[in-house]
Amino acid sequence: MALQMNSPVIATKILELSNFSHGASKYLGSSDVSISETGLVCVIRRVDRWTQPTIFVLDTAKTDRPVFVSALALDPQDAKRERTAEGRISPDGKRIIIHDSRAVWVVDLTKDLTTADSPFRPMDLKHLGEVGIELVQWVGNNSAAAILSGKSAGLYHLHPVGLDAVERNATPVTWSVPGAVPLTETVACSKDGVWIARFSVLFEKGRALGLLFLDRGHEKFQLSGFAGAFVTGKNKEDDEGRFYYADAGATHDSMTLTALQLSGRIPPSPVANPIWKHEFRYPRSHDLISPEIPITMHISEKDDLLYIVSSLGYVHVFQLASGEHIGSTRAGTSKVVCSALRRGKRGLNVVDANGTVFSVIMDVQEWFSRQNIAALPIRDKRPVLRVVLQNNIPVTKQVFFDFFPDFISANGKAYHDAVDLLEPLSDSELFKFFTQVTKRNPTLLPVLRTLAKRFSDRLPLSEMVALFKECGGPAATFAFLNMFGAGNLEGKEMEEFIQSAIDIEHYTVLEHALLQTKVLDPETVLRVLKPKVKADPSYAPLFENFCQRFELVEGLVFSNLVKGFTHLAKIKDLVQKSDAKNVLLIFRALFDNNIQDKILDLFLTEVKPAAFTPEFMEQFTLNNKLKNYTRCLELMVAKSTCDIRLVEQLFKLYADDADGQNHKKAFLKKVGQTRCEEIGNLFKESDYLQALSIFECGECDWPYIKLANARNLMSNVTGYLLARADAALWTEAFSKLAAFDQALYGYAPDGFQAQLLGSSFAAKSVFLSAVIEGNRQQLAMHVLNYLIDAQFEDKSERGFIEDCYLVGLMTWYPDQHAQIASFIAAHKDFSHVKVLTDLLSRNIRGTAAGVVIERLTKDGITEEVTGDDIKRLTEAAELSDNRKAWMIIGRIHLNRGDLLEALWAYVKGEHYDNYQEVLKAIKSVEDFEHWNMAVDYLQMVKRRVKDTKPVMTMLSFALVKTNRLVEFEKMMAEGGNGDAGPEDRVCGICEENPREMNFLPCNHVYTCEGCAVKVRDCPICRNPITSRHRIYLA
Repeated sequence: MALQMNSPVIATKILELSNFSHGASKYLGSSDVSISETGLVCVIRRVDRWTQPTIFVLDTAKTDRPVFVSALALDPQDAKRERTAEGRISPDGKRIIIHDSRAVWVVDLTKDLTTADSPFRPMDLKHLGEVGIELVQWVGNNSAAAILSGKSAGLYHLHPVGLDAVERNATPVTWSVPGAVPLTETVACSKDGVWIARFSVLFEKGRALGLLFLDRGHEKFQLSGFAGAFVTGKNKEDDEGRFYYADAGATHDSMTLTALQLSGRIPPSPVANPIWKHEFRYPRSHDLISPEIPITMHISEKDDLLYIVSSLGYVHVFQLASGEHIGSTRAGTSKVVCSALRRGKRGLNVVDANGTVFSVIMDVQEWFSRQNIAALPIRDKRPVLRVVLQNNIPVTKQVFFDFFPDFISANGKAYHDAVDLLEPLSDSELFKFFTQVTKRNPTLLPVLRTLAKRFSDRLPLSEMVALFKECGGPAATFAFLNMFGAGNLEGKEMEEFIQSAIDIEHYTVLEHALLQTKVLDPETVLRVLKPKVKADPSYAPLFENFCQRFELVEGLVFSNLVKGFTHLAKIKDLVQKSDAKNVLLIFRALFDNNIQDKILDLFLTEVKPAAFTPEFMEQFTLNNKLKNYTRCLELMVAKSTCDIRLVEQLFKLYADDADGQNHKKAFLKKVGQTRCEEIGNLFKESDYLQALSIFECGECDWPYIKLANARNLMSNVTGYLLARADAALWTEAFSKLAAFDQALYGYAPDGFQAQLLGSSFAAKSVFLSAVIEGNRQQLAMHVLNYLIDAQFEDKSERGFIEDCYLVGLMTWYPDQHAQIASFIAAHKDFSHVKVLTDLLSRNIRGTAAGVVIERLTKDGITEEVTGDDIKRLTEAAELSDNRKAWMIIGRIHLNRGDLLEALWAYVKGEHYDNYQEVLKAIKSVEDFEHWNMAVDYLQMVKRRVKDTKPVMTMLSFALVKTNRLVEFEKMMAEGGNGDAGPEDRVCGICEENPREMNFLPCNHVYTCEGCAVKVRDCPICRNPITSRHRIYLA
């Protein structure tokens, strides 16, 4: 028996001809053998040229009694015939055609051969003349082809149906190669008889040659080929069909297959455009001395298969349509003498030179059905078992016991034989064996369980568990796993063991396994028992005892949660006593049970600081509980000084965006300056930037300034001081930080000026006030010189800078009046009363005083005057006796509603321009009490205005109110009723102001004070004026 394990092509021995053919030797060298598609084998046994040949026919389908025709003698009446007869049985097994060199007979096997009549019907070949018969071969069930020699040498088509008709198919021609000795010859013919191919295997110059003569009518082609076959066309595309032929390769390891299209319009060469052509290399290492050449080709159109039988007994199978190789096998170890297709089945029947009949089978199931497994020794069972496994042949209970007879338990010879049979299998084959047998025969599970334990180190345990579970349910699964012992199981296997024990309610066994023996995988037990405890409270004691045995805190948490809220205190106590690892497990269990946030916060407050690890925080992240975690950390950090890890974790929880940073700042402000300072001190060495951020958020002023200064972060120091806008803090920095003003001055050219410019108005105000009040002249003036040239959108901010600048000038450069005046003149918008009045109070003179007064008289400026400004301005006016200063003071008092002070200032400065406004103001006051001052003012105005009527009216009223009746009567006697104005008292030049200047030496009064300086000679007498004196007319 030859098995080809890597292909679906298998050769199996059927019978030995020598056992049934009487007198036949082991070697068939003296016999002629042929085989039909129905499995009939025809043997014509020849002893020598003179002994009568004997015919045997055997039926291979009946291997126990195959003899069909026994010892039929050939032509007993003609003793002169040569005893060299050869024969061929027809494909359907109904006829045998026999010939020698001069005659052809046909035997009809459908008739009773035991009758008196001879079964041999001779064919009449007389009309062919003197011929020699070289070969007769069936080309169908009802026709044959003959190769004749002699005068009528050629290829003839015989029709043995009529038994006496010979029809010539083609003109005889001579096909030969000079100098070549033919070894074998065969003929192939298309079913329609149109095409005939003759194959001659020749021997030339030490090597075999295959000659192929292809004949269609009078057109003949000679090709190189050893074997071939025809397929008749079925449609127009196929035309007359196809021709397939094979040629041996140049070496021993290959051959060439070609498919040709046949047509009546055949081209000059039929091989010009083959349908396909493949070079096939034999699928093995060729170590044989003799060359392997194709000798026979068979085609099965139904199965689309092409078979090639080689001289060395190999059978190669190809796809007919494409030439793709399917598989190969070897039938026997000697030369093949004949072969035929198996009718109704795929494959061939082959007879080798030793007289052994093989079936080349394409169906493994058929091959397996022919095996007598029980009778085979163990070494022969192994290849059969491998074929079974590779081809998924069903292993029934009977087949199993054919392989393992008498196997029941793990004792005795049968068990050891079974182990011996399975041992050489690979691990995958071994598992496949258990899979196929178990699924087919669930009743064999107890037997298979014993074998599986023996090979447990080679079998995938999880797949075996799944197999037993599928085929035998929980009981089989439990029995299989219990065989290994619960102490040796883990993972999926342990899970299956517990689940199967629960399913079959083996509580006692399960309790013993979990509480009394070792357990490799407690976590798996925990995972499997959880749902059972929740569904069935009776398992709760087992579960809790198991968790306590292995200190599985997550299981204890689950158990208490299942019992209800009354057992939460136990979980809280468990949290308090647990280390970091167990705390992580406890909270993982809480998350798995979807604990409420309030309860979660309750447990979190009991966690020790050491348990707040990155892994612990990750659990909150995965379960979307970071808010709870953040609240707990904030509480812990706010309560007391803790290690830096917790603070770092807390700060990591704050996002980098604005919301996160605002949350961080809000928390630090909430905990207060003291805690912020403690928290910041944790980072002073490791992360000073983080420390600065904490100090800043907590408004820890001095810690921030000290740390930033120690790190030479001058921009941070100044930025913080500007942001705080606290004058005391600036003063403290100047006093406590060594050479801070020098350091700040050194930093100013690079960044502080721009930093100060970009700060708020309040920040600038606080800083400049601090440096000016601290008398830090160099730094103040350096910064002010920079700021005074900068652009400010806010006028008040701009004005403040100007104020500071002038204050600095006045403070450190009090004698620089010209510089002060130049500054005010250059800044036309400068209108700060405080500064201006302060300048006047310093008794400035000359141009500077004029500039200041001019700016003070600007419209709207008096509205900004304060009490201190009025005081300074009054002092300056009294010192300088400046009329315009008194005018400003009067306007300020008038705007402020202080009529007494306004009248007094106007009298002092003799200002009357706005007398109508003053009169209106006096009238608007219902209970005006300062009539004495009003009399002085009105008398001053009466002397200087043209329209004295309203003035005289108000003056008359005032004199009466003050009980100054004598002055009232005098005024009335002088015509002071206000009906007409005294034209002779008006200046003769401007005709507006009253005459008040006395010219000497002529004593004439003609002009007002203003016009007096314009004349040199008296306008009345034309005498030169030597001096001018102001007079007051009653």
